[in-house]
Amino acid sequence: MRWTRIGLLAALAAVLLARLLEWWPCTIACAGGGAYERLAGVPITIPALAGAILALGLAWRSHPLLPVALGLMAGASVFFLLVSVALGLVCPFCLTVHGLVLTVAATAWSWPRLPVALLIGLLGTNAAFHHTVLRDGEPPTPTPTPTPNTTPPPALLTAPEAPGRIHGPLNALRTADLYLDLTCPHCAELRPRLLAALAEVRVTERLVVRRGEPAGRDLARWGVAAARRGPEAWDLYVRQLLGSRSGLTREELLTAHGDLLRPLDADPTAITVVDQDQALLRTLRFDGKTPFLVLREGNRILARHSGTIDPRDLLLLSPLPSPLSP
Repeated sequence: MRWTRIGLLAALAAVLLARLLEWWPCTIACAGGGAYERLAGVPITIPALAGAILALGLAWRSHPLLPVALGLMAGASVFFLLVSVALGLVCPFCLTVHGLVLTVAATAWSWPRLPVALLIGLLGTNAAFHHTVLRDGEPPTPTPTPTPNTTPPPALLTAPEAPGRIHGPLNALRTADLYLDLTCPHCAELRPRLLAALAEVRVTERLVVRRGEPAGRDLARWGVAAARRGPEAWDLYVRQLLGSRSGLTREELLTAHGDLLRPLDADPTAITVVDQDQALLRTLRFDGKTPFLVLREGNRILARHSGTIDPRDLLLLSPLPSPLSP
């Protein structure tokens, strides 16, 4: 049993190290759960790897504190699994990590040390983050949410401040809000097909600001500045940045794309449009998954789609209750 624990903990450490070295990149960009990727600005993978190495050392020596260490780790895993269930996320990396943690904890079960430590780990992790589930993508600053019977101001619906990101006929009966996450692989894959399927619809593309992305607001702000320069500048910006690696900082992005981004950094008022976009996102009941598409006739919502959208589904529309309709 001792060697089984050592093997499981070694595998856990290897998986966590692979993530830190980008050998196992994120495939879903924590769509909805990015607020849990970092703790006090530090990637959560770093303390997780430190805990795995500590537990590996305890297991090697058959130390009596091993059940306590494994209990604390198991409590943290239970917390993150509960969060993933609440957000409706299925992440292969996270399932692998937490599965290994719970398996090795089961091999070292001892009453009462491990269950007590598990409870402490669960409550401690909850306290370290927050006491309510946070969906990534909400505005970072409080924004008044319109009541169900309130129509948002026209600026939120048409975004005239950034015309370059509007596609399709201007007099189209139907309009659509297409929210993209520049770090989302699904967005990079589906955007061209979605725009093609919505050729007869007036589509406004917008960018999601995620709590879990260090440069999220900068990416959205640069996007608005590009769209103000026209369709060509917007298209160039999206094509160059869409599919970017999750977790990049503002400085890293400026280093990698300085020629494109530095001129856009000089637009001080673009952030107001970003805040309007995030306020509208909340009224549209964003579920955290991207791409996020809302199709409308006036203020009546016809359909909502999110995540791995099949463009063929856009042809099968049925009216849905709208929070924007009287």
